[in-house]
Amino acid sequence: MSVDVKEIVTERCCYIFGAGEYGECDLPDPLQGFVIAADAGLAVLQKKGIVPDLLVGDFDSLKDVSQKAPEEYAGDQKEAETEKEGISGRIAGMLPQEKILCHPPEKDDTDMMLAVKEGLRRGYREFRIYGGLGGRLDHTFANVQTLEYIAKQGGRGYLIGERETLTVIRNDCLIIPEGAQPDCRYVSVFCLGDAAEGVSLRNLKYPLENAVLTKEFPLGVSNEFTGEKAQIEVMQGSLLVIMENRT
Repeated sequence: MSVDVKEIVTERCCYIFGAGEYGECDLPDPLQGFVIAADAGLAVLQKKGIVPDLLVGDFDSLKDVSQKAPEEYAGDQKEAETEKEGISGRIAGMLPQEKILCHPPEKDDTDMMLAVKEGLRRGYREFRIYGGLGGRLDHTFANVQTLEYIAKQGGRGYLIGERETLTVIRNDCLIIPEGAQPDCRYVSVFCLGDAAEGVSLRNLKYPLENAVLTKEFPLGVSNEFTGEKAQIEVMQGSLLVIMENRT
């Protein structure tokens, strides 16, 4: 179990489930918010008996849902439309048509980014993202950039894994209450961008006050919680915050 995000999230929440690693990651029960399956994240939800409010993706990696998802998208537009209809038909027994948003694989957004944009469009600003860590490193890094995108929209996203929880704060302050810390030990902060100014780390083992962090020097790695309410603040710029559990 990683950091207890429900102790931190204060607004109504959008849950997004991807196809990355879950391990023994605890899922909240019940899911009190809007639930989106990002492509093959639907297979995870199906195994857990959870029906999403929305399915988003190009479905190129959705192999395991009822063993009926297509192997790949067709090449031209006409075939793509036919394939799209086929996909919808294959999963129509699980979700109504209006809850399925199918995109072509030749696109600028990742499936996770598509899901985030749908959540933002519906007015959500707090995101808990599961299955967004592990597996392919490029996808994990893309999901970190997605956290930055959420922060730039005035929201906050959490990438939640078995061993760690990641978030990005931008010109903002993150409060981590005592109740969120029992299973956590290390917390690290990294600059995203050229510089992060006015960085303060309070009630951590190694404090900082009004410091400047840069992208080429990992000054904020491997700090520790002290059991007191922790505060991580950046006045100008963005920080990636990684909270690791004790195991």
